[in-house]
Amino acid sequence: MSWEGTGDHRTPPSGGTPERKENHAPRKRTYAPRPARNSADAIDREVTRTQDKALEAIEQDARVIKAARKLPVNGPLSQQQINEARTNALDYIERHELTHKQVSRGIGLKSPSTVTEVLNGTYKGKPDAIIRKINAWVEQHARGQDSDRPQLFVSTKVVEQIFKIIRNTIRTRKTAVIFGPAGVSKTTVCLEAARTEIVGSVHIPCNATCTSLTSFSKLWCKCLGTSTGGSNGDRFDRIVEVLKDSDRCQLIDDAHKLLPSRSRDIRVSTSYCKSLEFIFDVHDAAGVPIVLFGTIEIDQAIGDEQGWAGQLSSRVKSRYSITQSAQQSGRPLFTKDDVIAFAKSIGPTFRLTGGAADLLASLCSIPGNGGLRRVENILSTAHDCMRHRRRTEGHDKLGPITIDDIETALHLLYDMAHAEHMLAEADQLKREVA
Repeated sequence: MSWEGTGDHRTPPSGGTPERKENHAPRKRTYAPRPARNSADAIDREVTRTQDKALEAIEQDARVIKAARKLPVNGPLSQQQINEARTNALDYIERHELTHKQVSRGIGLKSPSTVTEVLNGTYKGKPDAIIRKINAWVEQHARGQDSDRPQLFVSTKVVEQIFKIIRNTIRTRKTAVIFGPAGVSKTTVCLEAARTEIVGSVHIPCNATCTSLTSFSKLWCKCLGTSTGGSNGDRFDRIVEVLKDSDRCQLIDDAHKLLPSRSRDIRVSTSYCKSLEFIFDVHDAAGVPIVLFGTIEIDQAIGDEQGWAGQLSSRVKSRYSITQSAQQSGRPLFTKDDVIAFAKSIGPTFRLTGGAADLLASLCSIPGNGGLRRVENILSTAHDCMRHRRRTEGHDKLGPITIDDIETALHLLYDMAHAEHMLAEADQLKREVA
């Protein structure tokens, strides 16, 4: 399919989820008055602010060279610059016990011998372009080794499984779809993979404007650091040129936002999606691995039952349902240990009793209940409840967060009926797992 001159100016549907009532009285417990933050929009705004701060830190950090040599972006390199970059790369590869095959795959070269010849000074052609690529790869690998984990990153069974799928997709140069409800760490894993785990990968965060192919193709070019000008066809050619025959995995986050309709009944309401077709055409032309992350909507949209998406579905190597995988294994999405580790990542005073950790593990494992994202909000309020309770009891020091603190937080954040419903669901899930 040719992408020359194509465009799509449809706008995403408006609307939202009504907020729940706030500040209903809890079960005769004493707690510090606190404004309720109970809507999904409020939680999303908090996550967005956290991500913005993280991105600002990344941009500041990007201005400092960690391991590469500082080379001019344009123009020929001097022999001294080539020698310094070559010596530096050889030293880095040896210190980190890497191979020339890993380097060649990282910079998109089919033959490791070319990397060997350039680094040994026996390459017969002009080495400038390859030296620049090797130098950039060394810097990216160093950042991956040296980078701190993103705030609140916790390696869970879900995270480990997603990483396995990403690595297998890279190995086979295929495409994969990973889908699940909000709050099960999909975006966190995308950011972690792009920053530290998967060298050369690119995180593409879709937003509400991406139902337009023009907006999505510009976003993709921006994430790759190439020009966003021209038509969709021009951007398609530039994306393919940058990625051609490389192992730079494209991690397309919130891919369900590409769909022209966000209806639950995707099979009936979703019309042809140019952005999805664009993604798979890039995969075919560039031979690059691609992983799409999203809700169940994205999996439904590329299902075989869709006439326009039949060819897309046949090109997806693996489709991983986070929720279904947990149900089939008989294990919850998140364990008690996952929740304890997550609490510690928030702060040293976020300690939990065993019962509180069990309750939170059940709450965040309920499908569609917000996962760890909602647990963070509950923990923040429960910590305030614990602080007030300890002062009321006459203690000078903070103690662990208890089941009572968690339940009080739920009644502060949600109306009585919803809080009780969540507790009942958590209790039912705990019995099923047991």
